Amino acid sequence: MADEDLKKISKALSEQIKPLHGEIARIHSELSNLKTNYLKTSTNLSQIGRDIARIDSELENINETLNEHTDKLDGQSGALIEIESVLKGYADQYKINRDQINRIKEHLGLPTISVGINLLQGLG
Repeated sequence: MADEDLKKISKALSEQIKPLHGEIARIHSELSNLKTNYLKTSTNLSQIGRDIARIDSELENINETLNEHTDKLDGQSGALIEIESVLKGYADQYKINRDQINRIKEHLGLPTISVGINLLQGLG
């Protein structure tokens, strides 16, 4: 092959390769953009991971507080039931006493007690 043939081949190859340079530059630019987006996403995911860990820790504290309150309520439920029972007993005794007093007053001809409002309404 002569020098001139080599130059023709080289020129032809250069012309064929020139469009590829633009494509390679475009692909390189797209890869750079992808890398930038990947790094941003990675940073965002890291921040999200830290946020989730913080929220998890806060939820753990809330759960501990909730468990403490639940234990307190469980401990006081028995006492509350006992108080309700005693109050119901007092209400029943009040009704019995009122009825007995009214019978005695009627017997003696005195005005009877008539209470239109039941103060212990929610306990029955």
